[in-house]
Amino acid sequence: MWQGHRGMVICPEQRTRRSNRLVSLDFRITNCPALPSATPFPPTPATIALYLAAQYAKTGRHDTTSTAASMFSVDWKGLALPFAYLMVLSGALMTFSTIYRKRKAAESQNLAPWFGPNLQRNVYLSLLHMEPEEGKEGPAVPDSVLKAALLRRAVEDIQRLIQIKTAKQACSSLLQRGSVGDDLWQRFQRAEREMEEELRDVVTEANALAPNWGPTIFQSAHEIASNTKLRESLAEVEAQTESEKQWWEKRRGQIQTAFIQELDHEATAAAADKTTKGSSAVSEDDAVLVDTPSKGKN
Repeated sequence: MWQGHRGMVICPEQRTRRSNRLVSLDFRITNCPALPSATPFPPTPATIALYLAAQYAKTGRHDTTSTAASMFSVDWKGLALPFAYLMVLSGALMTFSTIYRKRKAAESQNLAPWFGPNLQRNVYLSLLHMEPEEGKEGPAVPDSVLKAALLRRAVEDIQRLIQIKTAKQACSSLLQRGSVGDDLWQRFQRAEREMEEELRDVVTEANALAPNWGPTIFQSAHEIASNTKLRESLAEVEAQTESEKQWWEKRRGQIQTAFIQELDHEATAAAADKTTKGSSAVSEDDAVLVDTPSKGKN
């Protein structure tokens, strides 16, 4: 035996089985006064367990309903004010969040798009929804034409996707430095979302036109885009050929003129040098007569 909680004497005596397992009850309450209705401190789990054990020792059964009702009496009138405060606060937060999201959505809709209108997509949709003429059976547009239009649409999407990937790092770095505003970044993010939806739509349309064409359509579109870019580069070089040729002809004429002038200058300088040397040799050969007085005349 030993001294328990709040002066209660507890001694081990019995064991019982509960919930298909052994739960050892090594104590029995010999003297446990009833808990007061209003304790000066909050009831702890140990206090609640001791109170239930005392009730079981007195009555021989668990009366959890009366026990809980006697121990926990909730003052609902006192809790009305905190609950009202929480409801008002949550309502204000929800209202602010809704208004803020609607305002942001309206601002994003008013922003200018990152890309212009997608002409290839409009052409494909026009061909797809074209109705056949009266008196004719079958589709108005052959599947080969639809496939070609869809492939051109995929090529346009590849070019726009390359532009987005190229500009993403630059836009993020400028946004971190504060060089651009949030409007530009919102436009860029909206362009990314629109591009993702466009790619999914193209894959769906490709699978509808031809089975298993969706995974390979963008590979073909990328090859077409690369070939088109190479042809454009060659066309730019060929366009500059005539102007480069004219510039080179003009430059060659200037070089020839300067070279001829330099040769003429060298020939003139050589002739002048030869004339100067000839005149100096003649002057050296001429005799100089000098008169001297005779000694006999003195």
